[in-house]
Amino acid sequence: MNKNEGNRSALDFFHAQPHNWNCAQTIAKAYQGITRVSDEEIEATLRSKGGGKAEGGLCGALYSAIQILGEDSPEAKALIEEFHSRMGAIQCRALKAELRIPCNDTVALADQLLEKYLLIQREQQS
Repeated sequence: MNKNEGNRSALDFFHAQPHNWNCAQTIAKAYQGITRVSDEEIEATLRSKGGGKAEGGLCGALYSAIQILGEDSPEAKALIEEFHSRMGAIQCRALKAELRIPCNDTVALADQLLEKYLLIQREQQS
């Protein structure tokens, strides 16, 4: 799967200059080759979703991965369950403040799981 130009991981974009992408934007940026969303759209729609500001206080990287899969898709639900199982929480505050999990870890896991569940979703559609 060619996620983006150069097939880079989400961590390659996390807080990278000149954009200083947040966790939610980082996932969207990493999957631009699939979603075709522009940098401007990523800035406009996801700047406000990082740092625990996604709906329900959800981890921004997880939020973005869910949006790409389709919020109500079975793959999004499975991604949420696996993320929770592996991290111990899905809300930013619990992940960072209570469990002391660094954002780099949540971004890396959301990236890994999104790739996994996108492949499953594509197989189901073929």
